[in-house]
Amino acid sequence: MKKIALQAFLFLLTISTYGQKFTVSVDYSSENQELQDYFMFENIDYYKYNFSGKDLKGKDYLLTVKEMWHGKMTNLDTIVDSRNSRKIADSTFKFRVLAKKTKENQLKMQFRFPGFSTTKFFTSTDSEKYSLREIVALQNKNKESGKKIYLMAYILPYKQGNYLMYCAVDSSEYKPEEWGEKFNIEHYLIFEMKFI
Repeated sequence: MKKIALQAFLFLLTISTYGQKFTVSVDYSSENQELQDYFMFENIDYYKYNFSGKDLKGKDYLLTVKEMWHGKMTNLDTIVDSRNSRKIADSTFKFRVLAKKTKENQLKMQFRFPGFSTTKFFTSTDSEKYSLREIVALQNKNKESGKKIYLMAYILPYKQGNYLMYCAVDSSEYKPEEWGEKFNIEHYLIFEMKFI
C-alpha cells in the first residue's frame, strides 16, 4: 500500500525527555503537487519533522541508526551528533529526510538539518519495495524519560500470500527490533533520536 494517503497526515505527540516536554509533528511528501508527482515517479520518500517546545533551546541532538538483517542488529551507527556541530537555536527544531532505493542495491538517504545536510548509503536487498515509515507516534506512547525515541524505519513489507503489508508491521505491538523475526523481514533500518 502506497503512502499517498498519508500526504496530509499530521499528528502531535507529547514526549518526555529528561522530564522536559515537547511536541512533534510529521508531514509526508510535499504540498507542491508537481514535486509530489516527481517523488512518486522516482519512488522517493520525503518526510518533514517539526519538534517544538521551550526546553529544546540549547539542547544537542543525537540521531542513530540500527541496521537489521534476518532479525539481528548487524550495525549501529551515528547519523549526526550535534555536539560535533551546533546546538538547537530556539524552541523549534525542524529537519527533512529524503530516501530512495538505488539501482546499485543501496538505500540512499539525505538528512537536511538547519545549516547542513548529510547523505548516507546502506547496503540493501535487490527488492524495490522498501518504504520509509514514520513511527514516532506509534512506538513512543509510554516512553520513559531520558531515553531515545523511535523516529522512523526504512522497511521491507510483511508478505502474506500475494499481499505486501507495511502498516501491519509499523503499527504492530512489537518493538521495531522484533519486526525481522516476527514478520520474517530480511532487512530494515531503525532510526532513533535523543535530545541531550
